[in-house]
Amino acid sequence: APAAGEGRLLVRCKGLPFSATAASVASFFEPLDIIAGGVHLQLNADGVPNGECYVEFASSEALAAGLQRNRHVMGHRYVAVQRVDGAEAERLAAAGSLGAPPAAA
Repeated sequence: APAAGEGRLLVRCKGLPFSATAASVASFFEPLDIIAGGVHLQLNADGVPNGECYVEFASSEALAAGLQRNRHVMGHRYVAVQRVDGAEAERLAAAGSLGAPPAAA
């Protein structure tokens, strides 16, 4: 049985250009289906993007395709794309790293 939190189709992106925005991350993954508000840029203690974000996909097919973008280039940087498992997704959600929980459908 899937663990709680496993329903979230989440990847971590590392190595983003510091100029990255939610819109530029979404365009990196086009035409894949990301849930509304599903790009979560991570900030350092000064509130500045730290080159990491989490992206929440709308389907397992989009997630699988998103993982294929590992080591693709955004700006002049290679972006690492890794799957986030259910336990880590729960921890991130609890810590507020993923914004508000997705509304029930």
